[in-house]
Amino acid sequence: MAKLRLSILLLGGALLLAGCQTTGEGGGGTDASARGQAPQVAALPPQGAGTMTREQLLQVEGTEAVQIEEIRHYFTGNTAYWEPVGGTPKVYASYYEPSGAQRLRERRAQETTTGAWRIEGEHFCHHPGEDGSELCGSFVATPEGLLAFCVENGRCDWLVVGINEGNSLGL
Repeated sequence: MAKLRLSILLLGGALLLAGCQTTGEGGGGTDASARGQAPQVAALPPQGAGTMTREQLLQVEGTEAVQIEEIRHYFTGNTAYWEPVGGTPKVYASYYEPSGAQRLRERRAQETTTGAWRIEGEHFCHHPGEDGSELCGSFVATPEGLLAFCVENGRCDWLVVGINEGNSLGL
């Protein structure tokens, strides 16, 4: 799992270099969302992780379940970058306070939304604020070092594409 941790931290650094911290419409970047494309995950079917359940995704060569202790370590006090699989290509940054508070915003937005997060047994749960309902699920690591978030009894339709130490965006 040390390899996974290193991959995620390196990917987080690459996202910073690619411009994920920009907030204006003129922000550059070379990630898929900046080019108006849905994120692509190699070694997965062409339709991506979003059409797969956790069990199906774990059948793909090179994927592995991520233990909840690692998720707690990755998220607590850090900023994660999320992209939906398919659909609208957006990047969301979310800071996870140790207290359970969550602050997030869409990449180009100026306003920050406040929500909450927690670990419930073997599941990561988060409530992104007033506009959304709580989602609980688990994570699967892809061969590319991304984390697919799979909701309970549902699809893996979100990717964590990077994690930075601390509140890197001042959320």
